[in-house]
Amino acid sequence: MLGFIYIMSNPAHSGLLKIGQTSKDPLVRRKDLSSTGVPEEFVIEYQALTSDYRRQEKLIHQKLNKVRHSSKKEFFSVSVPEAINTIREQLGDKIKYEEVFHTTSEELKKASSRKTLMASLKVFSLLVLIYITYISMSSN
Repeated sequence: MLGFIYIMSNPAHSGLLKIGQTSKDPLVRRKDLSSTGVPEEFVIEYQALTSDYRRQEKLIHQKLNKVRHSSKKEFFSVSVPEAINTIREQLGDKIKYEEVFHTTSEELKKASSRKTLMASLKVFSLLVLIYITYISMSSN
């Protein structure tokens, strides 16, 4: 049976990730979790569609047992990239589809730098266009 293994974070639970499974779309699961009295909504960091997802989740939890917050809960003190790597190692070619939503601070800085560079290029292009127009009007 196909289902999802997911990683979610929550700003109210800093440093902890929820790693779980669902037969539903993880967006639906996120909504369920976010309506259970938590102060902030969960954020989907990663999802993988796989076969035998319930058993796979248990095996992933076993691999992460040393960083498990509580034996009765699905929260782990691990970084998103480490959690993704653990899931990928466990699932291997059983992954039918995966999506990474997590953005590192380095990626955010790069994206911000690209936006700044693009904005600067647009301004420069506009100034060149204005200058060319001014020169062509002056010569007439």
